[in-house]
This record gives sequence, structure tokens and C-alpha cells, in this order.
Amino acid sequence: MIDKLSSGLDSSSNFLDERLLFDDLANFSIIPSSNVDHSSSYIPNNSRSMFVRLRRLDTKSKSESSAFRDGFFLLKKLHDNLGLTRAITQYAAYVYRKAYQKRIRIGGSITNLVYPSIYIACNELGSPRQISEILKFNPMSRKQFFRGYKKMFFSLEINTALHNPILILQRLGANLQLSEKIKRDVVSLLSDAKKEPQFCGYNRATLVAAAVYLLTSENKTSIPQHKIAKEFGISDVSLRNCYFKLRVLRQKN
Repeated sequence: MIDKLSSGLDSSSNFLDERLLFDDLANFSIIPSSNVDHSSSYIPNNSRSMFVRLRRLDTKSKSESSAFRDGFFLLKKLHDNLGLTRAITQYAAYVYRKAYQKRIRIGGSITNLVYPSIYIACNELGSPRQISEILKFNPMSRKQFFRGYKKMFFSLEINTALHNPILILQRLGANLQLSEKIKRDVVSLLSDAKKEPQFCGYNRATLVAAAVYLLTSENKTSIPQHKIAKEFGISDVSLRNCYFKLRVLRQKN
């Protein structure tokens, strides 16, 4: 998980600050055009010239952060479209802000950081989403998405420990009718895999799908590879590549 002592996260707890959902952290950063203060009292004449200069500076600075602000508007829109929980949206806003501070860019657009941020937040909080599900509201390609995700993964030092793979099985593999023994073996194999650096950054659905394919093959209840890949929303190539690595790991153990 990303450094919790950074701005926006209470170091004494695991809860994110509600202010992270605002691009200006909910500070009073808007200077109104009228010469009144927050209590509707008129600003003294000797202070009005200072506010004129502040308004001029404020209008110039807004153009620089407009794309950053658009990212938060997009995040709030995807919160409704994807049916995200408030905790996931807050964490995605936190990741997006950290990526912006690190000056990470994907395809020349700041708003493209929002989609990997949501993907990371879903995985970190144990509610994985398929990449195709996240990208159906955005024209960016999977290749561009993974390029950006890789940048964020290494720059933000994200921890990719698996969060209860049985939830992924229940969510994505419900139609495969797996036995309880295979489910237990999948959890055991993935607990060994998360200790290996070669599996860092792997899509969790790919890892679970490859483990299911490997263990069903060993138990002579083999399910076609393309059926598993379709059920988990991944490609046959991704499943096969991960399968070979998991098979080597299982042989060592």
C-alpha cells in the first residue's frame, strides 16, 4: 500500500480524509467577484485593491490546474457509472493525487491517470474489477492503460499482495462450478505466489484464472482454457503465460 503518512491520510488510522474527493482539498480557495466576505459583510475600501490583485492571480492560476480538476470531476462521474463504494473512490482520489504530484502522465493527458487509479484502489481494498469493465467508459487502449499502470506501480511503490482470492473466485468464477478442494488449493497456491517477486504487478484475475486452470488440470476435471479466460475477462495468452510460471512454482514446492 502507498505511504500512509502522506498528506490526506490520517496516520493514526486506516481511513482516508473526505477532503481528498476535492481537487483543492475543500479549502476556501475561490475568490468571489463581489466585494463581500463569508459573512456577507462588505470588504473595507482599503482592502479592495488587494482583492483585485488576488482575483487576477486566481484567474491565471486556474488554467494551470484545470486538467487536474477535471480528473476529480471524472472520478465522481465514474463513481456512479461503475457503482464504486465511497471508500474506493476516496482511495482512487488519493492515488490520483499522488500520481499527479509525481508528474506521471499517460498519453499526454492527466485525466487518463484516473482509470489506473480506480483499478489500483479496487485491488488494494479487496474489490477487484476487470480492466474491460473500467475502460468501457474510456477510449484508451489496454496497452496504454498497462503502460500507465506500470508507471504508477513503480513510482508509487504499490504493494500487490493478494486480498482474499476466494472473493475473486466467487465474483468472477461463479459459473465454473469448482469443488471446494480446488478452491482451497487455489488459495494455498496463490498464498505462495504472492511471496515471489515475479508475480508482482500481475492482474489478480489472471493469477486466479491461471491457478484454476492449473489445479483443474491436475485433478482431471480440466475446464477449457478459453472458457476460464472468458469467465475472468482476460486473454488466453495472459492466462497461458501465468499458467507456466505457476506450474514451475508448484513443482518447486
